[in-house]
Amino acid sequence: MNRRKQTKKTKPSSKEKVKKVVDQMREPFSLLQTLKDEGLSNAVSYLSMAAQMASGASKNLALPQVKEVFRSLGFATREDLDRLEERLDQLEEKIDEALSDLPSYEEE
Repeated sequence: MNRRKQTKKTKPSSKEKVKKVVDQMREPFSLLQTLKDEGLSNAVSYLSMAAQMASGASKNLALPQVKEVFRSLGFATREDLDRLEERLDQLEEKIDEALSDLPSYEEE
């Protein structure tokens, strides 16, 4: 007689299941906390910059400094957009040139 040994799988206890779920939930909450802190930090930066400008500190801030602050916060200036638009036009021209060099399959 050939008997196979039956291996008994141990089921995780309720306590282990709860611990696993809690561990899985900690990561998204820590990410949310990080995003909240970052958003709060940006808001404080905006408010302090607005307060400085309102109190007359705008006389001390030169336009390049203001532009740099906005760029560091992720905003694009009109100059940035114009440069990007020029670059897109150049790339479109290169793509058109490359496509015109390819043999046409419409002639068949």
